[in-house]
Amino acid sequence: MFVSENIIEYVSLPYSKQSRCFALRVQGSPVNEIIADGDIILADMDAEINNTDIVVGRLKNGEQLIKHYFQFANGQVIFYSNPNYEPVVCNLLDIEAVYKVVGLWRSLVR
Repeated sequence: MFVSENIIEYVSLPYSKQSRCFALRVQGSPVNEIIADGDIILADMDAEINNTDIVVGRLKNGEQLIKHYFQFANGQVIFYSNPNYEPVVCNLLDIEAVYKVVGLWRSLVR
């Protein structure tokens, strides 16, 4: 899971839930026009995920993703809104974890 790996610091964020949430610093190409490299996102491990939500996911092959989510009856697609990248298509059995992104924080100083 993401939570116990590479803990750099604990931070207080304005979110009403106190447990089963974690924050990640985004590294790499933006998910869409909202989330950028260096942003901090908050993921809720219990929040219901709906199609087109932005999620943080981890595939069983170790790949970690921050993408829009869409699930079909026979599998699921996690994809970038960023048109520079092809969608990642995988079977539900290939996914280790997927959590809804519920917050975004950005520093104006980079």
